[in-house]
Amino acid sequence: MDLGYTADQEALRALARQVLEDHAAPARLAATEAASDRVDRDLWAALARAGLLGTAIPEEHGGSGLGFFELAILLEEVGRAVAPVPAHPTLVMGALPLAAFGSPEQRRRLLPGVAAGDVMLTAALAEPRNPDPLAPGTRAAERGGKWHLEGVKLAVPAAASSAAIVVPARPHGGGEDRAGVAELFLVAPGDAGVALARQESTTREVQHLVTLDGAPAERLAGPGALPWLVRRATAGLCAMQVGVTERALRMTAAYTSSREQFGRPLSAFQAVSQRAADAYVDVEAIRLTTLAAVCRLAEGDEDDEAVAIAKFWAAEAGQRVVHAAQHLHGGVGVDVSYPLHRYFLWAKQLELTLGGATEQLLRIGAGLAGDAGSPSRVGA
Repeated sequence: MDLGYTADQEALRALARQVLEDHAAPARLAATEAASDRVDRDLWAALARAGLLGTAIPEEHGGSGLGFFELAILLEEVGRAVAPVPAHPTLVMGALPLAAFGSPEQRRRLLPGVAAGDVMLTAALAEPRNPDPLAPGTRAAERGGKWHLEGVKLAVPAAASSAAIVVPARPHGGGEDRAGVAELFLVAPGDAGVALARQESTTREVQHLVTLDGAPAERLAGPGALPWLVRRATAGLCAMQVGVTERALRMTAAYTSSREQFGRPLSAFQAVSQRAADAYVDVEAIRLTTLAAVCRLAEGDEDDEAVAIAKFWAAEAGQRVVHAAQHLHGGVGVDVSYPLHRYFLWAKQLELTLGGATEQLLRIGAGLAGDAGSPSRVGA
């Protein structure tokens, strides 16, 4: 497996970094966090103008027609800038399953708007008191040839701003017993039977509790769509964690090299350099395991174990890195007006979303034990 970047992929990274650096300065981030929806729409529009929102959108729908590997590069840069834009929910959790499993009409209706920056999407993968995104309690009933959903979804990002929400549910009725197999459905947030209650996440991102009470829905075709989506959503979080931790470490290296104690830079003290070296090893472990998982998914290899290994490192090592960064910054590191604070919050949210380190170890263990029927195993 070649984990290197092509010249085109490096150009994509450079373009994304330039756009994000131009718009996601600390002062601008603070202003966005004071807004009601906490989304930097000017940055979102700039990403669209640069063609970055269409990275993995098919060319016939206004995108570049690239793959998941290139999308992961963009997500890493979003994490590096802790940019307040719904890149992960729109481009990974919404646009990817639409492109892969949506009908021609659904794709024509939504994907061109995503590439143009006019449409946001999201997915509702979490439920209250249900840690397994592959076993949703939400139910879909078919009545008169139309689908309706019943259930509650938790912490849905960008729900109020999205044109459609991808909702996993277990179908039943319609003369066919499919209650054991979860499928994907599209729900419009503004439809009758859909209620949104505002929530605030660790990163100050606005999310929503979504209550579905007979909500009208469109079915997405394709077997195995939910495990397919969860793998890519999880790997996308890992890619963002690469950017978050790498940037936090660079900030720490710059601070400890310029801050002096007893006439010497902090970085000259052995305890400081050893702690920073351990953090560097952790960042590289997150990067390499994420690359391995993303490469496999981009090649169509639905490798559950690679995804779980990447998420374990993103969760476990990610927290070690940002804790070390705050520790080595001293009192400055816990100042909420200092940029490092956002990186700590992002790393914590990325750690726990779609399962922390313990959940990933359980999935890896289930795979090693050959327990393919375990509901804890991604893709089971």
